[in-house]
Amino acid sequence: MSISKERIERVVDLMAKAACKEYHHRIDVSVDAVDDPFLHVEVGMNVVMEDLEKAETDRRSHVAEIERKNREIADRAAMALRELSTPIISVWDGVLTLPIIGMVDTVRGAEMMEQLLARVA
Repeated sequence: MSISKERIERVVDLMAKAACKEYHHRIDVSVDAVDDPFLHVEVGMNVVMEDLEKAETDRRSHVAEIERKNREIADRAAMALRELSTPIISVWDGVLTLPIIGMVDTVRGAEMMEQLLARVA
């Protein structure tokens, strides 16, 4: 049995593309050579590439989902921090207090004013 140099190079080239995560490539196979043992190698490489492509797609999907959940958690944490950093306390009927700890920049000042006015209204 003799395997052409071109066929071997195609398999090696496909393996190199797999190493570079270029999983969408395939080897064109001739289905009329059923009893060709090297055909099994070529078809097997195509199957491996399909599996790698699907695994990479799944991995990217999972990473995107994790990043989305992380953003949601960070947003909720930021909201909780804003709420806790501006506590409005009822002292008596009609009397509120707003303890302030730390620096008050324009954003925090606007949030404090907004929350205080919403509580008074």
